Amino acid sequence: MRWTEVSANPNLPELLNLRASCLDKARRRPIGDRIDYLCDLARGKRVLDVGVVNHIVVEVKDPNWLHGRLAAVTDYCLGIDVVADGIRELREKGFNVAVCDITSSLQQIVSESFNLIICGEIIEHLGNPAAVFEAAARLLAPSGRLVVTTPNPFYLGRVIRHLFNAPRENVDHVTMMFPSGIAELADRAGLALTEYRGVYPQPLTAKRKLLLPMKWMVQAAMNDEAVCESLIYECTRST
Repeated sequence: MRWTEVSANPNLPELLNLRASCLDKARRRPIGDRIDYLCDLARGKRVLDVGVVNHIVVEVKDPNWLHGRLAAVTDYCLGIDVVADGIRELREKGFNVAVCDITSSLQQIVSESFNLIICGEIIEHLGNPAAVFEAAARLLAPSGRLVVTTPNPFYLGRVIRHLFNAPRENVDHVTMMFPSGIAELADRAGLALTEYRGVYPQPLTAKRKLLLPMKWMVQAAMNDEAVCESLIYECTRST
């Protein structure tokens, strides 16, 4: 049931409590390795990987390059990106990839369906994030899943930097997604947020090691996501 069926007032306490209850049910404990987790989800499935170029193709040499890891464990994996030069280079290296903007050019892949769509650290770059959920609703097979990983706006390190007027966000990030917003975008597209979890910072740099003694104190006083730089959201198509 959409909240608009209850009231036109999105600030109604009853609706705020309902959304909070849904988020509590979806929250899971943080994990340590984002790519390992995504590969476990993708194993043996038909997967659409969105945003495979990762800014520069040279990352294909990285053993932890997400698309390379996914292609090794999936039954079928199609990678898409808007960076035509990068896609051409990846094709030359033997990867199954295509030039496509998931927010505007679905006709290029609309004949296919997928068990899993992964948008790894992509949605924060998009001017129209709602289009990702709308595309997923069209491309996912029944019970298929959209997985979005994105920076956590409430990460304690990020909050502290902003408090001291020292933000260091990627210059082409245009939005920060939060759990209730993801739940709403999913709901509007006919999906449902079923799980979300944080990802502990990796790698463990010298600065992060200095903060380790604070980790357990922070977690005791706040929710687990406070010490997670990014979040993983899983949204399921019900029919």
